[in-house]
Order: sequence, then C-alpha cells, then structure tokens
Amino acid sequence: FTICDLYDVLYRQISGAVSWNKGIVELEEVERLNSRMDIIYSVGVDGAGGLIKSREFLTLRYWAKERDMYFIVNRDIDDPIKPVSKAYVRGCNGPCGYVFFPDLDGSVKLTYVVNCDLKLPFVPAKVINSSMIEVIQDFHLSLRKRVDEHLELKRRKNTIGS
Repeated sequence: FTICDLYDVLYRQISGAVSWNKGIVELEEVERLNSRMDIIYSVGVDGAGGLIKSREFLTLRYWAKERDMYFIVNRDIDDPIKPVSKAYVRGCNGPCGYVFFPDLDGSVKLTYVVNCDLKLPFVPAKVINSSMIEVIQDFHLSLRKRVDEHLELKRRKNTIGS
C-alpha cells in the first residue's frame, strides 16, 4: 500500500473508523474547520477487562505533508460545540498523532505517538499502560486489515472502470 492509502484511511475516511477500529464505539466529525483541520468526537471502548470504563474525547485534528512524509496530529479541546457528556468521563489527548513515510525498501513506515490522560487517579499506571498497549496492538491489526480492504475496493473499482 502507499502513503496515500494510509492517509485516506486515517484522515479522509475517519467517519468509517467505527466499523474497523475495535477501540472506538462512537465517532463523529463535529465540524470541518478547513481542508486540513477538523474537530472529532469519539468514545473509546472499556479497557482492562472493564476496569477502565469508556472515555469520550473531543479532538482537534490537523494534517500536513512535508516532502514524502504525512503528519496527522491531534490535541484535545474544550468547545461548546460538543459539551462534556453525562454518560462518560472526558479523557484528554495531549499532542499526539501519526507520522508516516516511505521506507527505502518500498514499504510505508508508521509511527503512532500516544499521549493520553484517561482521568484515572486511583488506577495504577501499570494497569493503564498494559491496557493502552493492548489497544494500540488491536488498532494496528485493525488498521492493516482496513488498508487491505481499501486496496481491494480500489482494485475492484479500477477493474470495473477498465
């Protein structure tokens, strides 16, 4: 797959992430601010066997391209457009996101930076970190599967159009 395929799945097709990302139960593009920036509302799944309950996030997303590298960066925001829900604790995402670029062997390298405060003052960091590792591993497996599906859809569309 190409960098553009990964960008399509991670940024342009974000509204479909609930169907492939096992870590998300709800996702909504709240507002598109311009062609490179939007506000996303998401709710994550319970973690650590139910010890960590679902959290909601309101995130400002921005993407940029420098030479052959793409960046998708996120940061939590407070905005009256989507007030804190009574159903969930609002987690905080510090600066985080993705960097992806072509490797010398032709593959695409993806770096995923996570900076998340789940607002769990009484849960040991070891439990939170173990849960986050599991979430990230599940995300990467799900992302790979989704990119493969994206490529298959592109292939079928090109075959039909030929």
